Amino acid sequence: MEGIQWFTETPLHRTAYEGTPDEVRALLNRGADIEAKADISVDGVNWEGVTPLHLATLDPDLAVAGLLLDRGADIQARAFADGWWPPIHFALLSQRSDELQSMINFLVSRGATP
Repeated sequence: MEGIQWFTETPLHRTAYEGTPDEVRALLNRGADIEAKADISVDGVNWEGVTPLHLATLDPDLAVAGLLLDRGADIQARAFADGWWPPIHFALLSQRSDELQSMINFLVSRGATP
């Protein structure tokens, strides 16, 4: 993955992608909007409406994704590029294939539909 270009984001978006569960928890405890939308570019593809959960699946970080879901993140939230993508589909953009299957299994166990 070439990386992310940020057009709009909140601290929770960045932390869901780059931070630790403790950092995410601290932002949520301070009232961060768990369903805030961001516009980003991943490997040159522009995305609209990306939530912190989308970014946690891209990393992929099971602990952060679980924390966001425990706090009420919408597991079926849709981000748009060439169609509407829920977090389980967004996870497929990850190039960390060693952890991808674990993330997919985790999301399905939490109610995601492929």
